[in-house]
Amino acid sequence: MNDSPPPDIVKSSPQSASETHGKSALMSKRRKTRRYQHGSLCESPDKKRWIVKFYYAPGKQTSRTLGPKTKISRRQAEMMRDDLVRPLNQSPFRSLGKETFERFVEDVFFPIKLDTGEWRENTAKESMREIRKHIVADVGEVRFEELTAALLRALLKKKAEQGLGRQTLNHLRFYLTDICKSAIAEGYLTNNVSEGLKPPAKVLKPSAPKRVATLEHYAEAWSLLDERERLCFDLVMFAGMRESEAFAIWCGDVAEDGIHIERSFYKGSYGPPKTPKSDRIVGVPDEIMERLQSWISRLPVNDPAACVFPSSKLIKPIWPESLLGKYVRPRLRPAGLGWINFEVLRRSHSTLHKRRKSDPKIIADQQGHGMRTHFEEYIQSEVAERKAEAAKLYADFMGVFRKRG
Repeated sequence: MNDSPPPDIVKSSPQSASETHGKSALMSKRRKTRRYQHGSLCESPDKKRWIVKFYYAPGKQTSRTLGPKTKISRRQAEMMRDDLVRPLNQSPFRSLGKETFERFVEDVFFPIKLDTGEWRENTAKESMREIRKHIVADVGEVRFEELTAALLRALLKKKAEQGLGRQTLNHLRFYLTDICKSAIAEGYLTNNVSEGLKPPAKVLKPSAPKRVATLEHYAEAWSLLDERERLCFDLVMFAGMRESEAFAIWCGDVAEDGIHIERSFYKGSYGPPKTPKSDRIVGVPDEIMERLQSWISRLPVNDPAACVFPSSKLIKPIWPESLLGKYVRPRLRPAGLGWINFEVLRRSHSTLHKRRKSDPKIIADQQGHGMRTHFEEYIQSEVAERKAEAAKLYADFMGVFRKRG
């Protein structure tokens, strides 16, 4: 008969116990847990402001300025500190590791973006579509405890190999970074696994050159179009408007001082202006304004809330894609100008003004965006211009060199 004790009461040997202790100690070192915190309230170095320091993730501390001491008492600062750290201590997700990436995106990330108004309705539709199609479809079932930087890099590499363009890959990188930051704030992640994430440069498709229409191109295209299409093109080419703004104009928005931008029209829906700087009055050349007012006077419905460029039902504007597909490209393609669209025209507006040495601040305000966007996204330089600038610097060098001789 076997007298050995049952397996469940066999005592482990001292060696196995030490090994177990060593493994558990190693795991405890690797696994950082979020603990309850009170936050540290202190003064700024100049003794003028209240500052609170707290941990937004295990081992990662940050600080936030609460305000001047002349306006906030210590008691008020302590209450503000408590309000700041309370969500970190009470988050129901602090100890989660079982939640999947998809559940977080659908149940937490999307609602945050929509509730805070960070995404406009049209932006939300496009962003949610891209995230679901290119990110959630691949890593949606991954649990947060399994989410790693290597996994995210592999995802971007896969998408690049599938042929996605540079702009789409940059969008995906931005989405992943934003999602991970939100996951840290909500307690799903303890460290930002998306930090330093970049699309793989070796497999990226080269970006197509951004085309610009010259005045000669535009004159030829303009001569082939009817008045409605000419006006739509002119508002983008010469007034610098976005296509979503040009097609969202109501008759009441056209005033003596210019066109008042109060809404946008994208994918069949009205929305607010794209950015705070987009809410503006656009200056329009007098000749174009006269033609626009003449066009409005001939519309079947031209009350203040009527569309300037209506569809056949006269309720909403015609879609820009429909206007291009049905009325513009069939006329421009035979002339080799089918590549001209509203994006090209808005870029041409910035570039041609730059060549005329126009004030870039005025043009940026006219287009409704900041200076950085104006220079990085819209203005395009030609090789001849680059060569001329390089030649100027070389000529300066030769002048100095000859003086030495």
